[in-house]
Amino acid sequence: MPQIPSETLAIKLNGVMFAFGGPQPVLEIEDMGVQAGEKVFVFGPSGSGKSTLLGLIAGVLVPERGTVEVFGQSLKDVSAAERDRLRAEKLGVIFQQFNLVPYLDLLENVLLPCQFSPGRAARVAESVQGRREKATELLNRLGLAREVSAGRTASQLSTGQQQRVAAARALIGAPSLIIADEPTSALDTDARSVFIETLLTEAKDASVIFVSHDMSLSRHFDRKISIADVNRADLSAALAPAMTGEGL
Repeated sequence: MPQIPSETLAIKLNGVMFAFGGPQPVLEIEDMGVQAGEKVFVFGPSGSGKSTLLGLIAGVLVPERGTVEVFGQSLKDVSAAERDRLRAEKLGVIFQQFNLVPYLDLLENVLLPCQFSPGRAARVAESVQGRREKATELLNRLGLAREVSAGRTASQLSTGQQQRVAAARALIGAPSLIIADEPTSALDTDARSVFIETLLTEAKDASVIFVSHDMSLSRHFDRKISIADVNRADLSAALAPAMTGEGL
């Protein structure tokens, strides 16, 4: 992989190793970087380490060895609370599980990051009403106007609709980094096109790491990374029954 000047990096991994509690690593990355503002498409088969990579970048996982730096901050050198603050302030994350609060309505779910980050709330709008209007606009663009008007909660949505709410939550407040793990897996062709357009419009100044099996989407991104090209772990030995599938 070509060397990227460190001063332009939003993300840098160096000598990273991670294992799920055992001796055999599931992810080993010697060197990987993403530029500020760069849109990167990551692909590879299930169980190849894509979700683990995103978990490390988001600060949800901590490597056994090596460093993961986000905007110059080594995530291993700060507390879990400080990683939470960084994630709330600068990251928009779409995990496969969505992590919506089932009893909250769509606007409440989208605006959750604003409750944990005053800076992010201020980037949306100065007033609560202004923030609600921005969240409504995002959800409408993602095809959820009817569900917003009906006041539906997250538990009343289909899987594809929940996926779009999770995307709107990640995009609210102009985070500097968007991390997306198979964010279009439950969407049909039309909804997928709208999603990509909305994502790249809202995240025009942000770095984006987008994981997907759908190679047709890669044309929208600045660069493609095959996880097989950067992950040096011996996954044939690392995979165990409890850890098979996309959980890696």
